[in-house]
Amino acid sequence: MPIFSGFGRNKIIASALLCGSDYSEGVQGVGKNCSLKLFEKYSDEEILDRMRQWRSQPSIFEEFERKLGDKNICTSCGHSGRVQSHNKTGCKTCGTSSGCDFSKYKEERLYIKDEISVRSKAPQDPNFPNEELITEYLTCKDEVSSINLKWTQPDLVNFVKFTTKHLGWEEVYSFEKFLPILTRWQLLNHSSLDVLEQTQKLRGFLCPECIKKIRTLQGE
Repeated sequence: MPIFSGFGRNKIIASALLCGSDYSEGVQGVGKNCSLKLFEKYSDEEILDRMRQWRSQPSIFEEFERKLGDKNICTSCGHSGRVQSHNKTGCKTCGTSSGCDFSKYKEERLYIKDEISVRSKAPQDPNFPNEELITEYLTCKDEVSSINLKWTQPDLVNFVKFTTKHLGWEEVYSFEKFLPILTRWQLLNHSSLDVLEQTQKLRGFLCPECIKKIRTLQGE
């Protein structure tokens, strides 16, 4: 996913409203690419208010649609006159004798079309934008009490039992998925093979038989 400057909390919330999250289904037909194009045009401070305007100020977007559909407005510069005429004789507003100054409007026109496309789908949800959800995202919760995040030894036996019973996995498949986690835990919690040899009789412990390949210094 491209990274844009100014991608802050409000745009993350806007993304959740448009694309969906654990708390909303999002807007039907709107994905991350449409959202990112919209985020290029508006800052993090502007985005939520702009989305509110989709419903509260429809006249703005009706005017955009009218202008985009008006064949007497040049699609290159946005000024009065057909694009074919401007290409031949120029545009008085742009101050050209042939062609137009499309350095601003052509890109702006694409942004407008993208926003109108997204905006036409969003109001189909009568709750869009869901202010209750926005408030929930913006509200700082009480401090979370301290949690013991110590990584204890992964339990191979119970993992295999759980996945075979509830997920329908084969035991061999479950073991293959679990093996990297268990080996990583052992590597992080035991400094030498001697310790492994002393504890390999414990349930779930593995002891390597040989070194197949030496990894790079950054590998594990």
